[in-house]
Amino acid sequence: MRYAAGSSFAPHEYPLGEEFLVLSGVFSDEYGDYPVGTWLRSPHMGVHNAHSHPGCLIYVKVGHLA
Repeated sequence: MRYAAGSSFAPHEYPLGEEFLVLSGVFSDEYGDYPVGTWLRSPHMGVHNAHSHPGCLIYVKVGHLA
């Protein structure tokens, strides 16, 4: 998933969880900023408000953490 500089999304939920790896740029949410190389795992029913000031590219895997 590619975020253009200044991108933001409304809060959203992942009913079966999500994992992502930041490949370039900086991905952010209300919990912090995640630079290149960051791997995160959001639990079943996790919610966050994603954005990226400089833009970023992330690898996302969803729906497998029930």
